[in-house]
Amino acid sequence: MRVTEDLTPRLKNQIVAVLNRERKIWRQNLSKSEIKAKLQQLELDRNRDQQLYLGNLRKIGEIKVLLQELDGKGKRPEQPNLPGSVQQQVERLDGQIQAHSTIQSQYNGCILEVSRRN
Repeated sequence: MRVTEDLTPRLKNQIVAVLNRERKIWRQNLSKSEIKAKLQQLELDRNRDQQLYLGNLRKIGEIKVLLQELDGKGKRPEQPNLPGSVQQQVERLDGQIQAHSTIQSQYNGCILEVSRRN
């Protein structure tokens, strides 16, 4: 009976050790699965954020194009489809208007004496 009595505590200790190892492995596996789940969620979030970023870039490009169109319309009104010679004449006149719309003086930068006549 003594042999059986010695085996029982040793067997209990071995069983407890095996159970502790299995619990530790189970916890590690649980941690690994939690980490995998978090990694998948992070990848989903990254993909969503990347799509939002690309969408915002596209919208910015569209807005820039609209601004350029508006800027072009503000500078010069659209001309209907005119024959080539008429279109050239309109462009020439526009150029003359631009050239002659500034005041040019030979006295630019000089101090002029102003006197008053009585």
